[in-house]
Amino acid sequence: MITFTLAQLPFQVEPRVRGFPGKRHGLKPSASIEPMYRLNNTFIPSHYDVEVRVILDNDGSVGPQFTAPGKVKIIGVNQERTSRIVLHANALTISSDSITVALKATGQRIVVSRVSEEDERDFYIIELGSEINAGDELEIHMEHVAQIMSSDGNGLFYREYLTETGEVRRIGVTQFAAVEARRMFPCFDEETNQSGGMVVYGPTYILFFPGEDPEVQRTLVTLVVCHELAHQYFGNLVTLKWWNEVYLNEGLATYTQYLGMEAVSPDLMGVEYAIIDAVQLSMVVDASENTHPLSSNVTTPQEISAMFTDISYEKGASVMRMVEGFLTYETLRKALQSYLKRMAFQGAKQEDLFDALQEAAVSDDRLPPGLNMHDIMSSWTMQTGFPVVNVQIANETVVRLSQDRFKNNGAPELEGSWFVPITIVTQDKPNLENNIPQVWLHADGASAMVQHDLSKWIMINQNATEYVTFEAVLNLTRYFSQETHFTVWKTFFYHFTYIYTFFSSHPGYNDLRSYLQPRIEAALAAVGVEESDSHTGANAILRAELLDWACSLWSPLCFEYAAELFDQWQANPDNSPVASVDARATLECAMVASSGKKAFDFVFAKYQEAGDALLREQLLSSLSCTIELLSIHELLNKTLNSTSGIKPDDAASVLVKVSSNAVGRTVILDFLSDHFEDVINVIGSGGPQPIAQVLGTLRNYFSTQDQLDQVEAFVAAHQEVLNPINAEIDSAIKTIQGNIIWMDTTGFDIWMWFQ
Repeated sequence: MITFTLAQLPFQVEPRVRGFPGKRHGLKPSASIEPMYRLNNTFIPSHYDVEVRVILDNDGSVGPQFTAPGKVKIIGVNQERTSRIVLHANALTISSDSITVALKATGQRIVVSRVSEEDERDFYIIELGSEINAGDELEIHMEHVAQIMSSDGNGLFYREYLTETGEVRRIGVTQFAAVEARRMFPCFDEETNQSGGMVVYGPTYILFFPGEDPEVQRTLVTLVVCHELAHQYFGNLVTLKWWNEVYLNEGLATYTQYLGMEAVSPDLMGVEYAIIDAVQLSMVVDASENTHPLSSNVTTPQEISAMFTDISYEKGASVMRMVEGFLTYETLRKALQSYLKRMAFQGAKQEDLFDALQEAAVSDDRLPPGLNMHDIMSSWTMQTGFPVVNVQIANETVVRLSQDRFKNNGAPELEGSWFVPITIVTQDKPNLENNIPQVWLHADGASAMVQHDLSKWIMINQNATEYVTFEAVLNLTRYFSQETHFTVWKTFFYHFTYIYTFFSSHPGYNDLRSYLQPRIEAALAAVGVEESDSHTGANAILRAELLDWACSLWSPLCFEYAAELFDQWQANPDNSPVASVDARATLECAMVASSGKKAFDFVFAKYQEAGDALLREQLLSSLSCTIELLSIHELLNKTLNSTSGIKPDDAASVLVKVSSNAVGRTVILDFLSDHFEDVINVIGSGGPQPIAQVLGTLRNYFSTQDQLDQVEAFVAAHQEVLNPINAEIDSAIKTIQGNIIWMDTTGFDIWMWFQ
């Protein structure tokens, strides 16, 4: 008999749409700064002529494959008397004999006496036989050969694709931002914009196939396309003066992407999606030790690369969203238009944006006397973190407003104050007029006093994120049976997933399930259990996630629906009865869980027939949802037998998937112990990596001392063989120890609340 405590099914739906290619998450620039990595601005280029032959095929008549011989002509003005020209080159072969330097006005050549390279700084130094004067306009010619790479996607690289007939073809692509133009030709590689007028996408970020791809893929494609098109303005029309303020490109493009998403696909709810995708994410990162100011000192290529983070993207967008809140969309749009026109084809710094914001704010009378946008914006871009606004009763007629820096556990103890706009609505004035803040908290940290009759209600910043106790958060969930709003549920899913995961193998799971299940079921019933035409965009994603939670909680609403669908699938085996791609993985998982051995055998037969690797992976996930111990043991045993029907390449994946199932977690360590040598030799090809993968999964769920004891006993029994994965073992044990501490403190309080 399997009790409900063991009946939690693994989630099948990805909780977030994340990921711009090349973006780093939660990294900060290193502290060391070496100013000599920058050019000294003694030569300012005004024009490039670049000629490159891209050799992608093995045709010896034109040159070696994957090379790009070329020529470059650079015209620019010398800024001070000197006898050297320093520019950038990275991994280029430059013909020193080809280099010529001449005065453009007369054509008089200046002797090149020698050249040298400084690889660490990507410098290529041209020494001249005589000095050149400030104001001299020069023309530089160079011949070079670049390497065409396939791996890192920087500089000049290539990608392969298949034609309709299956022929492999290659295409040359460039990625010059931030400091990668120097990989294709010698240049003064500072203030590099991206490719104006052209956007190059990888397939994942541009292709959406209706009926084959889920709505989360359409969301991703829409976000990325809107983001990259926004770069035609923020990044191309106006680029950066330097990479210390990447948010001027990435933050503004991220802010704009949500507006574009709202405009082209209103059902994806782009403006609201910004709350969960940008604001909440950036707050998590900005409260951690891995944050950095939006404006940071960076010099080296490594430091520049480290600026492409959630801070530059999502916090940058969130700050602009805040600015929209107190300036209004119309005023902000006016400011951004002015900024783009004034700085077109130039490198901007944040003061240029602040100037445009100030002019628009003054023009539309959006700021009180004594405040300016430079001071307001600097308080948000020059320091890390964000404030918590405190509201306190001073006396019967006065409310005191103050601010503190939000502090997260483990983050450094830093202070800070910001210019914070405060809007107020009251019982007497429940409507906010023209969205103008009535009060501003200042960056000097001083409190503000608001006159108010405390016998009547007052609300501060009614649309802002609220800082409340855990108990207050849980109390808010009491009404969730009446909640069908996408943004509210997405926020709940994002934060509650961690709690749910810890509870899923804990004695408190029954109490959590008893509380959550009826609320999830009520919301799911309102949104629609069965698929309908209304399930598009955000609504389809919400239905899929509600189904995922309902099925994981063993909801009768889910299981009865899944059993009906399985009967339809048995009657028509060639076609899945689940038309919605968003909910297919969840419902096929629930079919196996709800319909027992017959469903397990049916899906296993489908797995054996499947030729597509992604389809096999999905069917394995469904098989791993079984809650029958006999079927779990059957599935595990099949991984050790190459003739059982489980493909050898899929065996390790089965172990991980079973470890994500609450029933599977009760037997997986025993299975590994009983078949240790076979697991190592058959699945691990002689190594313990499958064990590391299982422990890496169990660490996310185990949260009791008994479970930790099981892991430690398993490791101790096989220590010698497991030595190569000691680092993974130590990490897993430390994580479980942390889970236990959390469950014994915060988790225990939550458990008591559920009871």
